[in-house]
Amino acid sequence: MIGPEEKLPEYVQQKVETMELPKILPTIKPARMTTLYIGKGKKDKISKGDIVGFLCKKAGLKQTEIGKIDVMPRFTYVAVPRIRISQILKMTKGEKIKGISTVVEEVR
Repeated sequence: MIGPEEKLPEYVQQKVETMELPKILPTIKPARMTTLYIGKGKKDKISKGDIVGFLCKKAGLKQTEIGKIDVMPRFTYVAVPRIRISQILKMTKGEKIKGISTVVEEVR
């Protein structure tokens, strides 16, 4: 693929097919899930079960609404429904996981 100002090198002997992009591109729907950052991880003795319990109890989520959970050494990423993110952030603000204060934010 080459741009309008670009030229093929002389050693390329193939014919170039021209393609036009449509004037109006289709809109892309936002993803159904978004990622939540939790400021605690494995070194804080936090497990996936702790995260699920925290989100179900404090944020009012159902287990089926929680997606993939990646527990890293110092933080955790969790997939949650995009339409519920403001509710989740509001309900978990200032709450503790296993008695430990933590930061809960949406990943941008």
